[in-house]
Amino acid sequence: MATVKREKGRWGETIRIWVVDENGNTIFQQHITPARTPIGANNKDRRRQVDSIWNKAKQAAQSFNDKQTTTDTASQSNDRISFGDDNLYHTDDGRAFSTIEDAQDHLDTLDAKGEFDENITEFEDIIKAAGQKREALASRIGARKEGMLLSQLQRSILGTGGDQAQVEALTPRIQEGSQRSLLDYITKSEGQTLSDLANTKQFEVKGDFDLEGLGIKRDALTDAMQSFIMGQETDRAKIQATFDMQPEWWEQALGQFAGGLGQGLGNAAGSAVASDRRVKENISVVGKLNNGLPVYLFNYKNSPTQQIGVMAQDVELVNQDAVTEIEGIKHVFYGKAVQ
Repeated sequence: MATVKREKGRWGETIRIWVVDENGNTIFQQHITPARTPIGANNKDRRRQVDSIWNKAKQAAQSFNDKQTTTDTASQSNDRISFGDDNLYHTDDGRAFSTIEDAQDHLDTLDAKGEFDENITEFEDIIKAAGQKREALASRIGARKEGMLLSQLQRSILGTGGDQAQVEALTPRIQEGSQRSLLDYITKSEGQTLSDLANTKQFEVKGDFDLEGLGIKRDALTDAMQSFIMGQETDRAKIQATFDMQPEWWEQALGQFAGGLGQGLGNAAGSAVASDRRVKENISVVGKLNNGLPVYLFNYKNSPTQQIGVMAQDVELVNQDAVTEIEGIKHVFYGKAVQ
């Protein structure tokens, strides 16, 4: 606390008034010319001068004490603010302010910014977790779907007089198609996660900012988080729909057969494939395309390998452009036939 002191001269008159703090530092001081005679020591003008200086000293002491009380109170409640010798309030991030209120406002804004940054990080974690859940769910649904397809494959072949060896020959094709579908979905999901994370950048606060501006961005971030979380239920339904739309087992095998056979014959993609019923044997119907064409399980007469495909004789009844004859054998352009 500050204390007002005075020094007296030869005749008992006041010749100096000053104010010191508890550490003995002088915060106010003013000298009065000493009186030359006892009469001069009691001069009215001199007394008025001394009283005026005394009042100024008391005001300086009171001002210092008030400020010190405010600083002490602030220090008790917030150790992030200190009062410096430069009569400024210093915050723990190196900023200086003329009033403690300004210093506290600055810290409040910094705290709000820190909390806001944590909210953005939380949103990013939610997005990453959602992506992982999507992909895990897709893996589970994909596995169930693959099991259903393999079960359909077994029933179709064994139910039409085929044997287990035929089932085992086609099983890898079904598994390959299912894995490819799952990989395609996961790649798409990972891309969606990266896109969602990129969208959070719009909420970042750069440069100068205040509590009002932070409040606006915080509200927008909260809305975005709620909207994203609510959308997860829709995403789960979409995942189920994606795998529900996967082709039947024979559709997967059909696509692989047509492409693989074309490459095996040295033909370019889209080339005609031998599909004449006369060059096939062990023929049984396993499904039907959307355009009504029957799909068959068979093997070529010169090969025991089981295949899935259409018959040229069926195709030419609905689309003559999809059939051509090469050396007396009917061939099918699968790209045209399955349209």
